Amino acid sequence: MILFTFLFTLNFLSFAQVERKAPVSSAELGDSSPFSPIVFGDGIEFSAPEDKFHMNLRFRMQNRADFIDRDADVPNQSDPTFDWRVRRLRLRMNGFVTSPRLRYLIQLSFARGDLDWNESEFPNVVRDAMVMYELTPQWQFAFGQGKLPGNRQRVTSSGDQQFVDRSIVNAAFNIDRDFGLQSQFSQNWSDTVFRWKTSISSGEGRNQSIPPDHRLFYVSRLELLPMGEMSQNGEYFEGDLVFEPDLKLVFGVSSAFMDGAARANGTVGEIFTTTGVQGDPIVRRSQWMHYFDTLMKWQGHSLYLEWVIKGADNPIINTRQAVLTGQAYNIQFGKMLSQKTELTMRHSAIHPDDEVIGFHEKIREWTLGMNYYLDGHRVKFQTNIGRTEGIDNFVRLQMELGI
Repeated sequence: MILFTFLFTLNFLSFAQVERKAPVSSAELGDSSPFSPIVFGDGIEFSAPEDKFHMNLRFRMQNRADFIDRDADVPNQSDPTFDWRVRRLRLRMNGFVTSPRLRYLIQLSFARGDLDWNESEFPNVVRDAMVMYELTPQWQFAFGQGKLPGNRQRVTSSGDQQFVDRSIVNAAFNIDRDFGLQSQFSQNWSDTVFRWKTSISSGEGRNQSIPPDHRLFYVSRLELLPMGEMSQNGEYFEGDLVFEPDLKLVFGVSSAFMDGAARANGTVGEIFTTTGVQGDPIVRRSQWMHYFDTLMKWQGHSLYLEWVIKGADNPIINTRQAVLTGQAYNIQFGKMLSQKTELTMRHSAIHPDDEVIGFHEKIREWTLGMNYYLDGHRVKFQTNIGRTEGIDNFVRLQMELGI
């Protein structure tokens, strides 16, 4: 309550809404996808003579404190716990070589909680390593390791979120990163913008050591912006920090298919084995997912809706493991109370299919948040309070700082 009172006070002290020209998010600096335009001027820049090489070096960190009060019926976890940690620490380099049409993206992570240590069994430092080429202004291609064009919230940088972290729906159903080939086609018709993104990748996830099985992961995404692009690449950062003067909408639909995934979520999650014990022979299951999402922004208001459907062939693996199949939805609302202060609300739910209900339970979560933006999404303070039904109550505090 003290934190909310403090942030409301800051809101009234900074109520004047002044037009903002500086970047408010990492999305404007090329963090939303491999095909985002490169904007130099922030971070640290390096250039070679005759414009043959350019690099923009940036960092960001998220320092977090969590208080979790487990429900009494959660086995061995009824005592309240505190979790203080560096949630993310990233170093990012992007630019071009020989020509602005030939670009690169490198992103490294260093915090233990950001290394996927439990899944990869080694410090998994490399997050992105991609080379992009602009064939025409409408067609771009990328080769290497990076985010796949799945649900919007996953593609949106973790530094550009309205809440301390992404929703439980994203945690359960996102397809994360993989190594492969991606493409994007974009076309404008008057004020309407159309984008088609595709990828063909290994399906084994980022830097994974699973033996290859000669199978591929296919993802396709369509996006429609019927009222034109949002200001400052706003379709890839959460919250209407720029106070869109006119209503802006973006609709997206993605489909993903993995022929024989070895992990719970295709490219991420626990590895399936014959008995559920690490080291036993790997078991694979074909999986498919469909994502539907809508984002609206208008005069400081933002609304995000997401719905996911997932299926799998013979989802039960053994007595311990099963693919999470079923449906889920996520609803987020934000209102800018001033140029710097935002009130947010979120409701998320996961509904497993009856076939796997013994392995995966129904989950519903409610979250209320308050954000104070010192410099847009790049420097901000966030606080969340919420409840995951039947599991815990939580309070989360986070400071994000980056250049």
